[in-house]
Amino acid sequence: ETLAAALKEAEIFGSETESFVENVFGDVYTQVYNSTFHNKMLKKLGLTKDFGIQDKSLFLQLFDTMQTGSTDFTNVFRILSEVSVFGTEEEKKASLESVARKIENQNLDAQLTSNVKKLPLSEINKYITLYNRNPEYLYRVGKSPEWLLEQIEIAKGNFPSKTAEEIELEIQNRRKLWDEWLHAYAKRLVEDQQDKSKADFHNLERDRKISMNSVNPSFVLRNFVLQNAIEEAEKGDYTEVQRLLRLVQDPYKDIEEKYNTCPSWARDLCVTCSS
Repeated sequence: ETLAAALKEAEIFGSETESFVENVFGDVYTQVYNSTFHNKMLKKLGLTKDFGIQDKSLFLQLFDTMQTGSTDFTNVFRILSEVSVFGTEEEKKASLESVARKIENQNLDAQLTSNVKKLPLSEINKYITLYNRNPEYLYRVGKSPEWLLEQIEIAKGNFPSKTAEEIELEIQNRRKLWDEWLHAYAKRLVEDQQDKSKADFHNLERDRKISMNSVNPSFVLRNFVLQNAIEEAEKGDYTEVQRLLRLVQDPYKDIEEKYNTCPSWARDLCVTCSS
């Protein structure tokens, strides 16, 4: 009905039809995209109720925090299923601290060993175009406006390598950001279950973890994993290729850590479709 109405109204505009349809469907696409994204994020975070703007803020803050620490997105969503918000105060505190440590382990090695990496101008221009269309799109691809500005400065040659002191400050800042976000998330989880019986809390947490792990994959095809399989296959050994095929068929099953921990040699690895 939306399509029919748009085309019918477009006929009135004659030569302006093309731009009119583009504007109409650009708005429709944005609305559908935002709604779908929002609902998927609720599921990824184990939330059964929709708090609208409050949840949107929680989502964007999560992406911003992950970007600040160059955190592995896939692993973080999986780890978040371990947050426990029921029990004694000591148990809840221990749960958040445990999750925070696991998340920090997803980026600490990269932070300590990294120097500034310069993106090709073509890549920077793609992100600039994305930002100009809608600033929120940056967050949805794991970036932020601050990150984009930093990349522009690096491209200009105005960004020096980080010192040990600067890296340590970044680590402390990242810990603070994660602490703030995890507490906000824990509070939101409690709010999500306010109308439930306390006797059901154990089952609620169990079901939430199962639900989250059914939409947050444990395994994704990473460049370094593909590279290893390619190198072995080139030698005539297809064992790893067959293993990856089995993992792809059931990506939500817990897997060996080696498939989710990027080695230092693979930080800038790029595997193309032709590989």
